Amino acid sequence: MTGFFNSVIGNTVSALRVGYISHSRFIILPSNKLSRQLLNKLVDCGVISHFSDYRCNVSSKLSKRTLYGRYVKIFLSYIDGKPVPTAFRLLSKPSARYYITYNVLQRYMLTRRGILLISTSRGILTAGEAVNIRVGGCLLLWVLL
Repeated sequence: MTGFFNSVIGNTVSALRVGYISHSRFIILPSNKLSRQLLNKLVDCGVISHFSDYRCNVSSKLSKRTLYGRYVKIFLSYIDGKPVPTAFRLLSKPSARYYITYNVLQRYMLTRRGILLISTSRGILTAGEAVNIRVGGCLLLWVLL
């Protein structure tokens, strides 16, 4: 399960980076429960505009393959033609998981910069939400706005 966990988050973050670099209006990714949780948090934080379900049974001329199944269409956010997030940093990876306790999280909240997403026993939370419910977890992603 750990390989799936990190590949979903890693693929989502990588696609977001490439989408923002190429100034795309939207990107399309495979949909699953974990990616939807991550995208919900990114919408709440203003990193992406919104996302919607996308079903397709069409062949892509660019990739020379046919897409089947459930996908999610992610609409990216721009202000005056510039991307809202300036940097994405994937913090944990399969070979190195980084965990943060509630006490360390409290100190981070004093000097915070950007958005820190954490995987906890209550789902994916931002650092502020985790401090409010007094829980720590695995560091996932840091987004600089």
